[in-house]
Amino acid sequence: MTARSPLAVNSCLPPETAFKLTANNILTCFRSPDLCNCKVNKALLKLILKKAKEKKLDNPRPLEIEKMGLKKGGVMRRCLLVVILVTSVFVHGARAADNGGFLSTLEDSPLAEKAVAKYVNLFTDTLRKPFALWLARSSQYTQAMRRILSENNIPGDIVFLSMIESGFNPYARSRASAVGPWQFMYATAKKYGLKINWWIDERRDPIKSTIAAAMYLNNLHDIFGSWGLAMAAYNAGEGAIQHAVRTERADSFWGLYRTESIKTETSNYVPKFLAASTIALNPKSHGFTGIDYRSRLSYDEVVIWRPLDLGVAARCADASVGTIRALNPELTRWCTPLDVKAYILRIPKNTLMTFLDNLGRLSPEQRLPLRSYTAGRRDTLYGIARRFGLPSVVIAELNNLNTRRSRRFIRRGQKILLPPRQYRSLCMVASR
Repeated sequence: MTARSPLAVNSCLPPETAFKLTANNILTCFRSPDLCNCKVNKALLKLILKKAKEKKLDNPRPLEIEKMGLKKGGVMRRCLLVVILVTSVFVHGARAADNGGFLSTLEDSPLAEKAVAKYVNLFTDTLRKPFALWLARSSQYTQAMRRILSENNIPGDIVFLSMIESGFNPYARSRASAVGPWQFMYATAKKYGLKINWWIDERRDPIKSTIAAAMYLNNLHDIFGSWGLAMAAYNAGEGAIQHAVRTERADSFWGLYRTESIKTETSNYVPKFLAASTIALNPKSHGFTGIDYRSRLSYDEVVIWRPLDLGVAARCADASVGTIRALNPELTRWCTPLDVKAYILRIPKNTLMTFLDNLGRLSPEQRLPLRSYTAGRRDTLYGIARRFGLPSVVIAELNNLNTRRSRRFIRRGQKILLPPRQYRSLCMVASR
């Protein structure tokens, strides 16, 4: 089936924002001349809906439709593709339409008012000082984060999920080793394309981690059809919330609230988010005045083709090392990664020409100052790595050595390049 523009499909959608998956509603979508050549068999659509009903899926998601065990060939296959297309478009449309009244929709429950008020009081009283810091940090990142969420058809106010996760702190690390402004665990971060190794941790990057968070939240919304449940799953994991939904037969977060099917932390997660959003959107009415808001995230980008010491980068941009680190929080070491051919470095806004001019005057040795070690008798790459507390792969990258021969002897007298002596303290600053 030829892919159609979502706008073409949207033009003939019923006016309701909440789409009910019925055969007639699906057929209504294909009265547009642009889609009239799609061969949809009403009887087959009813069969899909019958199977959905047997599985107690009132409004099945595309992935659930795919798992129904329907035949994969012929008209049935085309019919299935049509349903997936239409439900995806309706989910897209419903998300975009929901942006305006997103918070009010989440609060539409008798349980919500008391639960949210509890955390509004907590944030404005006991946790007033840390919340003021979160507000100060928020101005640095919210505009860029909102733009990314909007581009992915996610309500912009979900940006405040990062506030309750980390207080908008790129360097935040939980006891469970979740990292960054969106508090990604290692496995989830890798699943959504974030790179984590000795040199960088992209969970700490406010832009890259927000893109990953948007992908994750979209997938959770596709599974649950509700932002409240999607956020609960972001906290507890989709498996835990799927089990809770089946156990409690809930169709919204408030159907799970204060039940034994979810942990107390998850039960409090959405009320915390709603309270933080309520205050952040109107801080003065909650007594937060005189906040020293930070400057909005703004920078130039430059492609670095050879590894570059961050201290050298700072001098080239006429900036401090702290500024370069703040713009590149994913960097965990004293220099740009050695394991990539090119690296995009962020530098202060309007310093690109100065940076390039200063960088062009430097030799490779000046760009990445290193110390050397003279290999002794019976020295191996593995042994040198252990002596200096470094991964053998890092020493191999610095010296173009083969890590497969890490236990073989290195020629006596060979100069081995090592990180500068102060690299450990620089790494500690990067992990603050």
